Amino acid sequence: MAEKSFESLVLSQSDKLRKGTMEQFIDIWKLCANELLEYYDLDRLTVFPNSVILLRDHKTLSYARNNTPSLQKQDYLSINGNHERYLKLLNMRQPYREFNEQSLKTTDQHVLRRLYQQGGRWHAIIPLHFFGAPWGAISVANFGRGNDRFNEQKAQQIRVVAEMWLCFWQYAGLHLGLRGNNGRVTQDTDNELMVKLSDKQTKILSLMAQGLSAKECGDLMFISPRTVESHKYRLQNVLGLSSKAELVQFALRNGLGSTLNNK
Repeated sequence: MAEKSFESLVLSQSDKLRKGTMEQFIDIWKLCANELLEYYDLDRLTVFPNSVILLRDHKTLSYARNNTPSLQKQDYLSINGNHERYLKLLNMRQPYREFNEQSLKTTDQHVLRRLYQQGGRWHAIIPLHFFGAPWGAISVANFGRGNDRFNEQKAQQIRVVAEMWLCFWQYAGLHLGLRGNNGRVTQDTDNELMVKLSDKQTKILSLMAQGLSAKECGDLMFISPRTVESHKYRLQNVLGLSSKAELVQFALRNGLGSTLNNK
């Protein structure tokens, strides 16, 4: 770890993010990501949501330093959907989950196995939250070498920084999406559409934004998966959207995914 304090790291990150414009967010974030990797002597990091839909829609951030291979998402997709099991690793109570060289080598989990095949020798996953709800995770990895000095304190520090990134990223994406988005969606029309939704439709939209399947939504709401699918198509008609991915984007843009309440 670098000699400067964690407080200095956070202040440096905050300063970079505050002074940049929303249009510059990705470029500024790359500077922040490189700084964090150097501070903890890591090779690559990825920030990703726990929604398969959003993963397919390129809602990830990834950065690699030195001669580390950059993340190519298609390399980690499997034909049989085994890669989706990786998201289930986020269902943990501990602050992080760590994989050494041996566990990466012998795993039957597609994403971890591919990481090993590409030279990954150590990997950790740290869950992230947004407004009190699970959002996704930041994963970190070393290539060609292990990491026997990682601990809970470092994982918590990385989480703090990543959740700060998440706030800036979500806000920048929301603002630019409302201002641009091919002229199709504006804040005013979103508000007009939201008032047309019933409580049940709003609930289903929230669950979908969390990446739940029709069966999982149905189990939580005590209705059948077929009924959930019917509501999904009605939602598309009411909102003038053409796909489930657009429904999820609408939900997140209007804060439904972040304020999910399953009670």
